Amino acid sequence: LFLGLLVLLGLYLLLPLVASAILTIGLNRYGYEHVLVQLGYPGLRGMRIPVVSFRQELGREKLLVSLTNIDIGYSLPQLLQGRVGRVVLPDVALQILNTHSRGEPEGEQTSADRIDEVESPWSLLTAGDLLHRLPILPFDEVQLDRVTIFREQATGPLRKVNVSGALMYRDGEIGGQLSFQGNESAS
Repeated sequence: LFLGLLVLLGLYLLLPLVASAILTIGLNRYGYEHVLVQLGYPGLRGMRIPVVSFRQELGREKLLVSLTNIDIGYSLPQLLQGRVGRVVLPDVALQILNTHSRGEPEGEQTSADRIDEVESPWSLLTAGDLLHRLPILPFDEVQLDRVTIFREQATGPLRKVNVSGALMYRDGEIGGQLSFQGNESAS
């Protein structure tokens, strides 16, 4: 009995490390680089994820995603159905940065750069495209406290956009309320 409890305790203590490694490998296979996943210990009703971050190269731009202090709330029946009740994302940062060729001054734009801007996957990006690229848990509700989206190539008030709100998943549809605010613009 004691040995069985000791084995269970050992498995519980190793669970965040093993699950983090599995998620890191999965995100790498999904095409992301520089993946960092740190999981907390699961509780009876939820768990905290201190950090998830990764990067993806997209031609002349790269996407950097950082999520910190994620709270996931669940019940045992929800977990058995393969979903969670609530995901709280207090701080999410999406950065779309230019990648410059070595030996080329960052301030100068070549004709190849201008062609790549038109052909960039971000030039016609929709919110659905962005969400499709990111692996998302099956959830009932997602609360977004602060999402910051920055695109280096953009100009004006939409270069940096802050998003907050809540999304609910009901009967196969996502609904909710989001607030968008660009720098120097009304929400």
